[in-house]
Amino acid sequence: MSTKLGKLTTTLQITHPTRPHYGPNDPITGRLILRYNPATALFKKDPITADLFGPLRINVILVGTIRIKIRRDRDLPTYHGGTLFAQPFHVYDGGFKAMVNGEYSWPFEARFPDVGDGGGRLPPSFASHFSDYPDVVDVDVFYQLGARVEMPGIDIRVNVPEGDSAPQVRYDIPRPPLSYITNNTSVFSHRASVQNEHLLPESHRPSGFKQKAKAVFSSSQFPVFTFDVFCTDQRNIHPGQRLTFNVRIIRNDAKSSSTDGDFFPTMILESFKADVKSATVVDASSRIIGSSQCYDSRTAQSLSCKTTLPIEFRKEWSADITTGPILNHTSSFEHAKTSRTYKLKVSLSFKIANKSIKVVKECPVTMLPPPLDLGVQGLKIEAPPPPIEAGPSGTRDGDEHEDAPPPTYEEAGSSKLLKTG
Repeated sequence: MSTKLGKLTTTLQITHPTRPHYGPNDPITGRLILRYNPATALFKKDPITADLFGPLRINVILVGTIRIKIRRDRDLPTYHGGTLFAQPFHVYDGGFKAMVNGEYSWPFEARFPDVGDGGGRLPPSFASHFSDYPDVVDVDVFYQLGARVEMPGIDIRVNVPEGDSAPQVRYDIPRPPLSYITNNTSVFSHRASVQNEHLLPESHRPSGFKQKAKAVFSSSQFPVFTFDVFCTDQRNIHPGQRLTFNVRIIRNDAKSSSTDGDFFPTMILESFKADVKSATVVDASSRIIGSSQCYDSRTAQSLSCKTTLPIEFRKEWSADITTGPILNHTSSFEHAKTSRTYKLKVSLSFKIANKSIKVVKECPVTMLPPPLDLGVQGLKIEAPPPPIEAGPSGTRDGDEHEDAPPPTYEEAGSSKLLKTG
């Protein structure tokens, strides 16, 4: 009975399949496993499988892909994006001998490039679904490992991981030092004034209908109290971080009518709110109908306030307001095809002399990976993959009261990897 060659089946095992790899200096390691399977026949008894011997050349291939799908009303979706890069890495080149049903493995190491093929830094692994009326948009950035296995001069079938079977590798931008986070605070300020009868001593306040009615038309005779609110703000933030805001109130003597520097009415900080707002932009310039960009803005997270409120203070006062931890949001990035940016919206509500004063400030902020000094395991964010934000968002201004955290990242489709040649 004649003998035939079997087939080779390739498996890729990544050392840390779930954790993100931060930049080009954080290598992907693992093992490539080849199994020599026996030959099979479709309509007759399986033939005898011959041992395999010959030259063998193996490369693993790291592929980055941006996939953008835009659907408008009932029209067919249009597809945008493309391949960021396809980088091969040498694993083995030499003689090879295999027995039937034998398994053989080689270690490999792959690294993300500094920039993609078209220039520009690589975006992190990312997925989002949103509506920018009349368009519905799906955008995915994902990275996969494939393989090329060749035996020059030998006609043998080789199965390699491709498409959905190719393992995905999570990528994030390089981790900054902790000092880059802690040394990047700023301060915003807000000036407010109050002028009414509640600034007078209680015995001097108008009483009775006539006096109160007269006070409505002569409110300019009441004293004026002007004060400045100073609040610290963070320029860079990272998942797992608990933010601290220092709120300070200072009387403005030049704008207050009373010359008594000790005059400082009771002030109450009634509420404090900090929202992380995200903005996603997708390039759609290659389509014929529709705008050249699609845009989504939403409240990605409302940070819980851990400081007990309300807080009453007299004279000059300052206090630290702390929040709950930031969730595992995608790092800020800019790319020609898609981008993700963030703002931190801080809202404070005071009550002074029976009048409510609201202070709202929205500042740009950069979302970064956890700093190098903190480690990753301690933050308990290694296991969960990056988030996908399920939409639609409804409006460009975002959902201000959407307090629920975004759902977890879903595996982002497939990419056609290089096959055996």
